[in-house]
Amino acid sequence: MTFEGRVALVENLECFLRMEAIIPDVPLVINSAGRISDRLIACLARSHFEAPPLLHLPDYDPVGLGDYLRLRDALAGRVSLFVPSDLEERFAVFGNRKLIAEKPRNRALLEQLVGSAWPCEQSRRVFELIKETGSGLEQECLLLKLRMA
Repeated sequence: MTFEGRVALVENLECFLRMEAIIPDVPLVINSAGRISDRLIACLARSHFEAPPLLHLPDYDPVGLGDYLRLRDALAGRVSLFVPSDLEERFAVFGNRKLIAEKPRNRALLEQLVGSAWPCEQSRRVFELIKETGSGLEQECLLLKLRMA
């Protein structure tokens, strides 16, 4: 496939349906419906992006970061991670420790990733926030407003 405009890959159905509330200037949005399948990654890797690279919006947890790294490897730099400018505040307000403590796949992946050098500068801050807070951040929080003091 050849994509002429900006394209986003979104993990969560609610965010997919309300993408214009998160990033209004994305004309094409693909819903991965959770963890990205190898078939979708292979299809995207064969595709051509004429505009900016594919924009990935995952959950901000180890599995979401793992999916981003899989995309990054397969697309050879033709993907960028959506990191909101207020990510630290969102972790403080909406961070969910249960995403790490009660989800074995997240916990195992975090333990595996902690022991190695982080391979991607663009996602390093997300990884550091997960480690520092012991929590993950579900993508739906991008639809919520932060209260201003």
